[in-house]
Amino acid sequence: MSEVIVTCGCGSSHKFCLNSYKILFPNSPIPPSFVKRAVPKHLSDFPEGSEIYERLSTLAHQRGRFGYLFIYTQSGDITEVWDLMKSKRLQSC
Repeated sequence: MSEVIVTCGCGSSHKFCLNSYKILFPNSPIPPSFVKRAVPKHLSDFPEGSEIYERLSTLAHQRGRFGYLFIYTQSGDITEVWDLMKSKRLQSC
């Protein structure tokens, strides 16, 4: 399983989400993270056409505050999604 944190570029939301991750998963190292304006240059790191690729492509154009943790398989299937702004799990497979 792999993890990635994607946040909006609003104010200190990126730092807030990283701190939220530390609280939710105190014994885990912080996974790679980036803000939405950097999504296009990171898309090549994910299997093209996969669930994680499509979700990140959508987030690149989303408006408003957000911060998500995606846990996904090597093939790009998302297994869990966490809303780090609210510190709650949104999806679990």
